[in-house]
Amino acid sequence: MVALGALLFAGLVHGVSADLESSLREATQGIANAADNARDAGQSPTSETIDAVRKFQLRGRKLYLFDTQGNLLVPGNADNTLRALARRAAANSFATSRWEANGDQTLQAYAERFVTRGGKTFVAAAVVDRDLIDDQYATLVALVGGLGVLGLVLVAAGGWILARQSIVPVEHSMEQMRRFIADAAHELRTPVAVIRSRVDVTLEQPREAAAYEHALTELRGEVERLSLLINDLFMLARADAGERAVVSARVQLD
Repeated sequence: MVALGALLFAGLVHGVSADLESSLREATQGIANAADNARDAGQSPTSETIDAVRKFQLRGRKLYLFDTQGNLLVPGNADNTLRALARRAAANSFATSRWEANGDQTLQAYAERFVTRGGKTFVAAAVVDRDLIDDQYATLVALVGGLGVLGLVLVAAGGWILARQSIVPVEHSMEQMRRFIADAAHELRTPVAVIRSRVDVTLEQPREAAAYEHALTELRGEVERLSLLINDLFMLARADAGERAVVSARVQLD
């Protein structure tokens, strides 16, 4: 879940960054379009452009207009980093940058060179405060973390329930095995007890050969019974191990 959350967060950050850069490019294009559509015969092309840019506003974006030398035309002030970005855009058609401003403020900007219908070349720049987006990331991380903890709790509870359900047949099988062992021990104990008692009685005093032969005959019957029980147990063990196929058949219980 941690790996999945990290991948989702990385994908979201990448997607937001891509959307942010795209929105900044659209903002600079909006400045260029506003400047290109400015029409006032009584003003110079530069004045037309400046007035058009002053009227053009985008929520959450600071818009700037520079000349090709990096001199600010609109609005009243810009830091040196943004001026340098404008000069790079004037030389390379466009430029983008991200930097720390005023110690604790992170800014991201995109600048693009454009030419108006009147043939004048300017540089449009759009700037956004990254701190607002980073705050949203922190909120998202907290939300994903909380959902992850909730998911772990649900997984643990579900796993416990499934484990309990899966243990029921095992416990039932173990109970059957305990009963079977008790029954088998009882069946084996009976002929062993009979053999021991017969031997003890026979050895209490000297007897005739016929008496010993009779006692041994009885013991042989008990030994054969014990041997049959052992063979039955061995057959069941082989059947449980899959060495013998279990064939169902109708039988008369009597």
